[in-house]
Amino acid sequence: MPLIIAISGYHNSGKTTVGTYVVTTLRRQGFLIAVIKSTKEEGILTDREGSDTWRYRLAGANSVGLLQSNLLTLYIDTSSIEKENFFRFLQVIFEDYDLVLLEGFKNWKELPKIWVLGEKDDKEVILKKYNNIELFVSISEKEKVIEYIVEKLKYLKKINK
Repeated sequence: MPLIIAISGYHNSGKTTVGTYVVTTLRRQGFLIAVIKSTKEEGILTDREGSDTWRYRLAGANSVGLLQSNLLTLYIDTSSIEKENFFRFLQVIFEDYDLVLLEGFKNWKELPKIWVLGEKDDKEVILKKYNNIELFVSISEKEKVIEYIVEKLKYLKKINK
């Protein structure tokens, strides 16, 4: 079962910079990692209008996949999936992965978070507004994030034996 953790923070705090550093560093160490990024935007199509996947989604399919020789793209309608079921879905689809890194997801109370602080962010204000923050870091403390995640991965591996 993978470790599922979010890298959260306000806009332009450095979440993607920290997240890509985590992915690059942990991949070099042999970890298998999935990333899911959330966005506030809606209705963005990542496939082309008129393509077969677009047409299947337009026809009402709840899920559509596009399998290429080296890449699988899934389009899944998540509007009817409750958060608890979404976590179970991630655990199943990424069962053989070590880490599922979610970027954003700051309003998901039950999700453990690493919070990337912007220059003017106040930890106390953030803690009053958001839940389940396990670690605060600045963009310059990327190595601290690696250490934290590796310790959690070691613990998870130990209890799953």
